[in-house]
This record gives sequence, structure tokens and C-alpha cells, in this order.
Amino acid sequence: MTRFVAIVQARFGSQRLPGKVLAELAGRSLVEWALRHAGEARSISDVVLATSVAPENDPVAALAAQLGYSVHRGPEEDVLERFVGAARAAHADVIVRLTADNPLVDPAFIDETLDELQGAPELEYIETTTSGTYPYGLSVEAVSARALEAAYAADQTARGREHVTVYVREHPEQFRARARRHEPSFGHLRWTVDTPEDLANVRALFERHELAKRWLPWRELAGRES
Repeated sequence: MTRFVAIVQARFGSQRLPGKVLAELAGRSLVEWALRHAGEARSISDVVLATSVAPENDPVAALAAQLGYSVHRGPEEDVLERFVGAARAAHADVIVRLTADNPLVDPAFIDETLDELQGAPELEYIETTTSGTYPYGLSVEAVSARALEAAYAADQTARGREHVTVYVREHPEQFRARARRHEPSFGHLRWTVDTPEDLANVRALFERHELAKRWLPWRELAGRES
């Protein structure tokens, strides 16, 4: 059986909204929402928080550990190395990349994406961002361990080490990849948290739809917000 490991990328530092991953959202922090939703996906075998060794990330790592999740820490400036280390430690066959500033990632959407990956055995990478047809912040990437290891060995650029999967996306001669699309497009919706305005928007969305009490499938939520 394929071992899908969700790796949630999080760090305390942020230029536009410092400490955002620990910001409160309907009684939980952003990072907790992302971890919980990853763990609720039926396809996921394990959930790991990946953060850096910088001391400012100690509270993020401590919270994840307190909640019962595995934690992997690596270089501050080399996110790809963090992911490879976390994937190796968790014995992942496929890495599902999520970020803590996307608290609205939907467990069913994770499963939907992984089902599509499994339905096309030739694929080594699938993502939901570049088509621009899903709400910005409903972001799921899944990459085979083989492809991630190949990127780690081949890409020494600062861009590649920061953005993790860019090498896989940009080398179609080496990797079979797919960008998911949705019609109608919901790309006009912004569900990520990158600024104080984003945080206010997501807090209002949670309150408007009482998401802390009853989670809505992403399509229903997008339909209500459009």
C-alpha cells in the first residue's frame, strides 16, 4: 500500500505577518487547523510538521508535538532539505505538501487529489495551484519520494531549495506531472493567510459559516462565497 505522508510546512517568521502560523482562528492556531485537516484525510498515513532549527520556531514545534504530531526540523534557508529529511524519517512513498498558512485546506480535497494521482500510475507529481481555478489557499501538492530525491540531488539553486517542487514542475522530460483544474473557476477566492487583511478575511469566513462547529466541503463553501 502506498504510504502518503502529509508534510505541513510552517515557520514563525513572516515578513508581512510575523507569527502568523500561531495566530488564533476560531479557537485554534492556523497551524493546528492545517495539521488537523491533513490528519482527517482518509488517504494520509502520517502527518509531519516541518519547520526550521531557528529558535523562533521552538513554539511551533512544541505545539505540534503537544498535539501529537511528528516534527522534523532542518535548515532555515533550505526548505527542500527539510522536506527530504521529513520524508525519509516518515518512510514516505508520496509526500503531500501543505502549508500552515492555508487553514482551509479540505481533507476531502486532499483525498480527491491523491485519488487522481493513484488513478494515473505514470504520474509522479500533481498540484492544484498553477491553473488558478481553485481558491487561493486550497493548495495541495503530491510528489513521489523518487522525484523529490531527484530534485534534491539536482537542484542547488536558492529558488529550488526554497520552493521544494519547482525542479519537478520545470523538468517535464524527467517527471510526469499534472496540474488539476476546476470548472467553473473559483480562482477569485482568497483563502490563504499572508497579510493582516487575509487573517481578518479568513476569521470572518469562519464566523460567517460557523466552520468551527461544522466543516463545509470546499465546493459548498466556495459556492456560498462566490
